[in-house]
Amino acid sequence: MAQTRKDLRGRVLRKGESQRRSDGRYVYTYTDPLGRRKYVYAQDLVALREKEAQLMKDQMDGLDIYVAGKATVNFVFDRYMSLKTNLRQTTRSNYLYMYDRFIRDTFGKRNIAEIKYSDVVQFYNHLIEKQELKINTLAKSDFRAVKILECEAVPKSKKLLKFVLDDGERKDRVILSGIHEYYEPEELVGKTCVAITNLPPRKMMGIDSEGMLISAVYEYDGREGLNLLMLDDSIPAGAKLY
Repeated sequence: MAQTRKDLRGRVLRKGESQRRSDGRYVYTYTDPLGRRKYVYAQDLVALREKEAQLMKDQMDGLDIYVAGKATVNFVFDRYMSLKTNLRQTTRSNYLYMYDRFIRDTFGKRNIAEIKYSDVVQFYNHLIEKQELKINTLAKSDFRAVKILECEAVPKSKKLLKFVLDDGERKDRVILSGIHEYYEPEELVGKTCVAITNLPPRKMMGIDSEGMLISAVYEYDGREGLNLLMLDDSIPAGAKLY
């Protein structure tokens, strides 16, 4: 049976804690994310445990990853998004869509500590020249009238609705939209709406979403309101909006 460690005053010490006999200082020993042994010092046990608590909080917040130089662009972006609790759902979806499309699988995998300013400029130029990303991305978006053929709630999701759409060329275009808070699926079947149809597929809840439905978002009595943009049903599927 392991012997309980105590300080010079007879108080039980926790794992990693010790007290130096030479000067009475307390020491907490731990291993950082790179496998290096680290030490935290304090004049008394209370102060040491306050430092331990802060260290634990930093680890939970992911700050140890930053210090270790292991933080990637993806890690920083995902941490940022997790803290932006006041974002509207539509704004959050747009942020995630653009990031996933242009950054996550390429520049997003790079370590922050290794990125230089010139790397950022080079990647930005790549997006502009190769990916044809413009400051005004809406200029290249293809807005089309679509008919809602089917609509259902996505299992295990409180917000997502799955739409099967007629876009004038196909009758099986699938788009997922986080508007279940505002609409029930059955009330949308047969409606004519507006969608951006030239976006690459984005996987959501294991389903490829092939575009984006357009909604109007606004504040009403201190709460967020949303209306799916609907057109006159006489407008045919596939009609282009300018």
